[in-house]
Amino acid sequence: MKKITFLKLAYITVVAAAPVTVFSQPVFQKTYASASPNEKGEFAGPASGGGIIICGKTANPPYDAIVMKTDNSGAIQWSKKLVGSGEDVLSCIRPTSDGGYIATGFTTSSGAGGADLLLVKFTGTGTVSWSKTYGTTTDDGGFDVRQTTDGGYIVTGEAKNSSSVSTGAIYLLKTDGTGVLTWSNMWGTGLGNQGRTVIQTSDGGYFLAANGSNGFFYSIKTTSAGVVSWSRATLPTAMSSGSIQQAIQTADGGYALFGNTIASSDNNINMALVKLNSTGVVQFWKTYGGVGIDFGMGIQEMTGGGFLAVGYTASFGTFSDMMILKIGATGTLTSAKTTSYIGSSYDGMFLSKTSDNLYTYASMRNDGVYLFKGDASGITGCTLTTAASTDNAFTGFFDNNAPITASGTTITTAATYTAAALTLTTTTLCSSVVGIEEEMLDKYISVYPNPANSSIEISLDEQLTKGAVEVKIYDLFGRLLSTKSSSAVSGLKLDVQEIPSGIYLLTILADDHSYSKRVVIEH
Repeated sequence: MKKITFLKLAYITVVAAAPVTVFSQPVFQKTYASASPNEKGEFAGPASGGGIIICGKTANPPYDAIVMKTDNSGAIQWSKKLVGSGEDVLSCIRPTSDGGYIATGFTTSSGAGGADLLLVKFTGTGTVSWSKTYGTTTDDGGFDVRQTTDGGYIVTGEAKNSSSVSTGAIYLLKTDGTGVLTWSNMWGTGLGNQGRTVIQTSDGGYFLAANGSNGFFYSIKTTSAGVVSWSRATLPTAMSSGSIQQAIQTADGGYALFGNTIASSDNNINMALVKLNSTGVVQFWKTYGGVGIDFGMGIQEMTGGGFLAVGYTASFGTFSDMMILKIGATGTLTSAKTTSYIGSSYDGMFLSKTSDNLYTYASMRNDGVYLFKGDASGITGCTLTTAASTDNAFTGFFDNNAPITASGTTITTAATYTAAALTLTTTTLCSSVVGIEEEMLDKYISVYPNPANSSIEISLDEQLTKGAVEVKIYDLFGRLLSTKSSSAVSGLKLDVQEIPSGIYLLTILADDHSYSKRVVIEH
C-alpha cells in the first residue's frame, strides 16, 4: 500500500503540516460487452466500499436488467442480469447503509398491468434480497431512488394514471426498508410528466425535480409524508419547452437542474442549467451549445464551487460526441470539450462523483456498456477537443408558483427474479492516471450525511488505510462526546441521536494518522 501523509490536526488548531505528497488515481474510458454484444448502461455511480456500480439493460427486447460492480480502475468484480418473463430495465442504482444496493426502473414481468415501477434490493455481491413493483394498471416506471434516513426508500418516476396514452403523472413514492409502501403521490396529467431526481432534505422532507407536460422545469418540495410544501415551474420565455435530466442539491442549500431546452425561434436544442435557491426561486438560467443538437444529461457540483456537466453534441466534432462543460458558480461557461468514442449513439448518460473524488459516466450505446471515469477537467487519457460552445444567459423567464394536486392509487405486487451470472469482456479505449495532492486527501474520506440527524456513516478509500479505524466526535471546546472503533474501512456508522444539535469536530484515526472534519448535527 502506498504511504499517505495527512495534514495533522489537533482539534481546531493545525499544529503541523507534512510535506505535500502526490499519489495517482486511474482514469479511463472502457467498454463492457458480452459475446452478443447487447448491453447498455443507464447509470454509473459510487459503489458501497469504493469502486463503481452500474445498471442498465440488454439492448434488444425483451430486455433483461443488468447490474455490475467494478473497482476504481474499472476492473469488473461481479456482473449479473435479472431474468424475468417480460421486459426488465434498471435506470438507477445507489448504495445502501448495509453495504448493498437499491435500484429502480420498470418491468412487465410482474405488476398491476402494463409496465410497473420496479424496486430491487441487492446485496453487496449482486444477489437479489427482494423485489417489488408499484404502479397503476397502465404504464409506470422509476428514474431515481435513494435510501432515506429512516432506512426506507424514496423513489420518483412516471405514472400513467389513466388508460389514455396522453395522460401521465409525476410519481413519488415512499417505502420502508423492506419495500412495503408507506405512501405515494401522483401529480399532473398530460404526456411528459415525470419525476427525474429526488433528494431528501435536512428537514426530513424531499425535493423533487420533474418535467411537466407543458415543457416547464418543475421543482417540488414536500414534507416527510409527501405533502406538498411548495412547487414552482420555470422556463425562459424564449423557449418553447425543456426537460430536466439530472438535478443536484448545491452547497448553499439550493438546487441545480440540468437538461435541455428548445428555442421558440428555430427549434434549436441546447444544454440548459437553472440554479434555484432553497425555496425554488430562479437565481440564473443559462444554455450552452451551438447550432446543432446539444443535449444536457448529467451535472455535479465541484469542490470550491462551480459545476461539471456532460451531455452529447452534434454542434461540434462528429455526431454524438460527448461534450464536457466546466461552469462557474454563476453559470459562466469556463470550458467546453468533446471526446469521441467507437460507436454511433448516445441514448443516455448520467454523471456521478466517485468515492475517490473523480467523476464517472455511463452511456447507453449499441455494442456494450460504455464507462467513462475522469477528473474535473474531463481527462481520461483520450484526446479532448475544444468546442466553441456559446454561453447564453436569460433574464426573461417564467418563474411561477405552481399549485399541484395529488391523485391516483398505487398497487404493490411482489416480483421474483433470478440473478444470473453475466460474462462480460472489458475493452480499454484509453487510460491514464491523475495526481491528487495532499490538500485533496479529504475527498477520499466520505462522511455522510452532513448535516446528520440520527447517524453518520464514514468510509475511507482503501488506498488510505487497510487497518483499524477509530472515529471520535468532539464539541468545539475539545470535549469528547462519542467514540467508535472498527476493523472495516467502509460502512462505519456512528450514532449521534443523543448528541444535541450543533457544530462538532469529527476526528478519524487510521494508520497512526488523524483527519478532522466539521460536521453539523440537526434534529
